[in-house]
Amino acid sequence: MNIRYIVTLNEDERASLAALTAGGKVAARKLKRAQILLAADARHGDEEIAEVVGVGTSTVYRTKKDFVEGNLDLAREEKARPGGRRKLSGKEEALLVATACSSPPAGRARWTLELLAGEIVRLTEHGELSRETVRRRLEPIPAKPGQLGRYDYEYRRNGTANLFVFLDAHRPWRHIKLTDRRAAVDFAACMRELVDVHYPKADRIRVVLDNLSTHSMGALYEAFTPDEARRILSRLEFHYTPKHASWLNMVEIEIGVLKGQCLDRRIGDRERLEAEIAAWVQQRNEAGARIRWMFTTAVARTKMGKAYPAPAASPPPALRATSPSGGGHAIPI
Repeated sequence: MNIRYIVTLNEDERASLAALTAGGKVAARKLKRAQILLAADARHGDEEIAEVVGVGTSTVYRTKKDFVEGNLDLAREEKARPGGRRKLSGKEEALLVATACSSPPAGRARWTLELLAGEIVRLTEHGELSRETVRRRLEPIPAKPGQLGRYDYEYRRNGTANLFVFLDAHRPWRHIKLTDRRAAVDFAACMRELVDVHYPKADRIRVVLDNLSTHSMGALYEAFTPDEARRILSRLEFHYTPKHASWLNMVEIEIGVLKGQCLDRRIGDRERLEAEIAAWVQQRNEAGARIRWMFTTAVARTKMGKAYPAPAASPPPALRATSPSGGGHAIPI
């Protein structure tokens, strides 16, 4: 059974606590303990004190106990807290550091806190590990005064590659096709692959794309026979973004994620580029990653009132009256 502790302050203790609560920079816990002691001295109940001060009744009880069994300093000061058990042992921290210094997984330009946490969970017996735990264990060592090492370099381009990026707006799926160029025939090949490989059972595929000159129906007639072009186009429906707002496109967001997570580094050859992008695409699809599109039609009409004028008011209805001869004529009202 809990003991009921009665707090009675003398004039000096009361003045000291009143000065503490009057203002200045005081730790929040220390301030609340002072308020609890003053309220208890005024004979307010524990529940009332807890509600007014914004603490639990157990905190009120412990503060009163520390004062009655100890002294004012013991009740006013915050006890040192032992803290929780360290989640990573010394060997596990060493493993974390070694992992962070190793090459990142395929498809990623660098290790992230989430990737490191998942890798340590995979390599140890931990059921889960937060990114904050990883961050705390990887605190950088402060730099020492002195001259940093410097070296000269020369950039040499070994070639370029083009990426066609496909993104499904209705499910977590994306596909990236690498080509040497972005000519009309390359675009046409992508459209045939979209129809025959990725969506073979779809009756109609709506494709949102920008206004690049090769993004046209004519590209398919340039690349294929007329019959083949008509077959592919019969299942496609093109929708173009505004000419001066091509960034209003979900796939542009996806390309930004691709650049930040995978391509923000030097990749020296075509084979490695294909492997890294394929690994990144597989990881994104398996994780169910999607673009959360916030720029809806309603928002567009609000932000772009000039581009989306209000529809004209419809003309007033007409009242139809019947003449004695049985014919009819309209009378506007």
